[in-house]
Amino acid sequence: MGMPVNFDSLRVKRGFRGDVEPESAITDPYGVVKIRIKEVERVELELGKGSGYRGYTVVGDQLRRSTLDTAKGIFYWQPGPGFIGVYDLVFIKEDEFGMLRKIQVKVKIGPKFGLLSVRRNKHPSLNDSRRLNLQ
Repeated sequence: MGMPVNFDSLRVKRGFRGDVEPESAITDPYGVVKIRIKEVERVELELGKGSGYRGYTVVGDQLRRSTLDTAKGIFYWQPGPGFIGVYDLVFIKEDEFGMLRKIQVKVKIGPKFGLLSVRRNKHPSLNDSRRLNLQ
């Protein structure tokens, strides 16, 4: 897409707990927000107030419309079992002057239960992820 990138701060909330505050998202120098979650973990992206939002999931070279609460400027997503890998999302923000900007988000989803999510082994050499080439 050949439109300007939005560098405004986004906030991310993981899970369902109401007492957890959203945290600021990390944006790389190219304006891409990068988020890591676990399989079946819910994520909320606070894009900011406004009603001029559209959201899409990038599938190959196509954009597929995604659900978005445009009144609040919040995108909710809970990937199901088996959704592991990197998923690209694009949101289009229209400001009060009609200027369009894109918000690019990369969501990296890891397995809910994996080698690094199990309890630590009592043997110190088995706790070193470098020995398992998992870094």
